[in-house]
Amino acid sequence: MEIRDGRVEDAAEASRLYALSWKETYRGKLPDTYLEQLREDFWQETFQKWIETGEWNIRVAAQGGRILAAAVYGRSQEEGYLSWGEIKSLYVLPGELGKGYGKALFTDVCGLLAKQGFDCLYLWVLKENARARSFYERQGFRATEDELNCYFEGEPYPDVRYIRKCHIRKEN
Repeated sequence: MEIRDGRVEDAAEASRLYALSWKETYRGKLPDTYLEQLREDFWQETFQKWIETGEWNIRVAAQGGRILAAAVYGRSQEEGYLSWGEIKSLYVLPGELGKGYGKALFTDVCGLLAKQGFDCLYLWVLKENARARSFYERQGFRATEDELNCYFEGEPYPDVRYIRKCHIRKEN
């Protein structure tokens, strides 16, 4: 397995991975009609922009040239958390869950954020996503009481903030 920075030419494949992951992960948790219309290229332009501008960092885990997991991370842009690192998203290609790609990529991203000087990290996870919540808890994150509603087809779906102190010392 190779873990590396995402490149502009990865944007289409990463977007497809995200769309397929959403359709599997959020089935029964978000409206089926929303998931059914979700296009594989939905995130492609956004990923290209982030890679080109550095607004967010993208890392991928690949094997045999195929992207199996992708993560978006960087400095938080949220008021009150500007000195924190944020893991904006992490998705693994359906059929590849439980094989270690997500964990390896997540560990790598947390390490990179720590080396960039972030003492604390956070992420948002859909409240109803028990599998992801369990994964993050096993990685040393803990749920807070902070919730943020995301809206799909006019209905609120709460995300929960998870936080963790970094375990890697900053270099002097």
